[in-house]
Amino acid sequence: MNNFALTVIDASRKKALTAIGFGMPSGEAWQQFIKDAPILNNGAVSIKDFILLGGGSPIITGRKIIGAIGVIGGHYVQDEECVRSAGRN
Repeated sequence: MNNFALTVIDASRKKALTAIGFGMPSGEAWQQFIKDAPILNNGAVSIKDFILLGGGSPIITGRKIIGAIGVIGGHYVQDEECVRSAGRN
């Protein structure tokens, strides 16, 4: 991404760490997971290297998590679409 803010490097890393650490995408999936759980909703943000922004996803082969991806550069909805597109290839 041209002219990016250096903070996006850390945000994309946190998206990948959140996804691999919990085995689920960051963003909308997490929002749905914690929306009715006040303890998770309030406590999740205090976890080191955790971020709720969409664009992070575990990379799964079979039933095994082998890595993660963290995409940043647009609105989080666009970042989530980039992750989904990468998974289709």
